[in-house]
Amino acid sequence: VVVSSIACDEVSRRIFLGGNDGCVHEFQYFNDDVSWYGRPRKSRSSTVHWNLQSRLPGFLRRLTTKLFASSAEGVVQLAVDGSRGLLFSLSGSSTVMVFHVPPNRRDADGQLEEPPVVPVHSITSYAMTVEVFRLRSHLFPGLAAP
Repeated sequence: VVVSSIACDEVSRRIFLGGNDGCVHEFQYFNDDVSWYGRPRKSRSSTVHWNLQSRLPGFLRRLTTKLFASSAEGVVQLAVDGSRGLLFSLSGSSTVMVFHVPPNRRDADGQLEEPPVVPVHSITSYAMTVEVFRLRSHLFPGLAAP
């Protein structure tokens, strides 16, 4: 996966990566925590949002791209609103996705816990166009298209 955009939440200090596969990933780093097999774990990447095509094996992904003449639209831009705990994702097809980034908390042992990011809403370019025309017809009834 090629990373096409990066955003960081300054409040929770979490790093988010937008990929050319249309998925949003979270990059986590650790302070020499020893994993179950004895080696220190430095970092990990997890997927916050994925699409079906990104889960297919490589040869099936290429086949669906050839057959349907479309590919997953990559993430063009990521933005974080730390005061509200929101992550915004804009895809190449103008789809906007909103995620809630919960604040970090400490467990009983004092270890920092990062709750998972939760998808809140997704709106496509077509849905935005329909909504703009609907609002325009309510605000300016005489200008509504017949």
